[in-house]
Amino acid sequence: PPRFRRGGSPRVDRIAVQSTLPTRTLDFESIATLTGLPAVSAESTPPASEGRTLLLFVSAIEVDHADRIRALARRWPDAISVAWLFDNHHRFLWNYETAAAADIAFPLHSADIDYFSIAGLDVAGGHLGPHVPSCLAQWTERQLRRYYADAQGAPRSHRLHGHMAFYPVATRRNRLAHEVAQAMPDCDVRLTFGRAYHELGARERFERWRAFKTSLHLPVLGDLSMRVFDALAAGHVPIVPADTRDLDKAIPPAEQRRLPIVRLSEYTVAAVRAAHAEALAAFDAGGEAQAALRHRYVLENHMLGHRVRDIVRHVEAWMTQGASARAW
Repeated sequence: PPRFRRGGSPRVDRIAVQSTLPTRTLDFESIATLTGLPAVSAESTPPASEGRTLLLFVSAIEVDHADRIRALARRWPDAISVAWLFDNHHRFLWNYETAAAADIAFPLHSADIDYFSIAGLDVAGGHLGPHVPSCLAQWTERQLRRYYADAQGAPRSHRLHGHMAFYPVATRRNRLAHEVAQAMPDCDVRLTFGRAYHELGARERFERWRAFKTSLHLPVLGDLSMRVFDALAAGHVPIVPADTRDLDKAIPPAEQRRLPIVRLSEYTVAAVRAAHAEALAAFDAGGEAQAALRHRYVLENHMLGHRVRDIVRHVEAWMTQGASARAW
């Protein structure tokens, strides 16, 4: 059962955050601004003042994460421990153990979460919250604004961009990425191995994205990737498969058409060629003015702080209404 018991004020008074995401920057300034709450590192010393702390563990999921969130909960004994599971669409056992170690867990992806309820974690018990979708997390708001402004006037390539890490479970993605790389030699689509991208500096990572007009985003297992938001923030017209779950929730279809986002109809090279031509035409029609609109759309709607704000609201609703599905 959850370690935390409801009682007292339902209001969250502060946020303490730890992240295990590679190349992801915790933007405490943005989190504080968007939530209206003090935001600190979970590694800091807990304050002596009274009030309720939301202890947020942003988990890219590894085998030791259940132990890590328990250690943080001991460090913050009066806090509500929350696990935000960025990889709940695979590595199921590690995700379950991490979720079970927290007071409340929020999946990043709505798909493939039945293993939580089968194992005893469900919304009815108040322990598993609704899914909180992906966002941009590898640059702070200040970094993103500065890097984008500094790149004004820089040329963009017409080549289709898309570097995707190899996952053994991602059979359709692996196969199509390989086929595209072979059939479209002028593109910049490929499977990657290792962590070379993660070792780059924040500005260099942004400049790599900024160098292109369009990019291809194939999910591992139907999931909405953070890379879609990275692409939009850099001004791309992204190409996202039609079967990518959660995109319509995060970005309503009307907004997808306005930005635009091009939907890939099927996992074939021919479909990728057609989608790339559509995306290039859309970028060229709107130019850098429309690219800047996509950039601002992410800044105003899909930064890490926006999602943390949603988590705070969910937790306060849970404390107010009690452990039932209606609380969400």
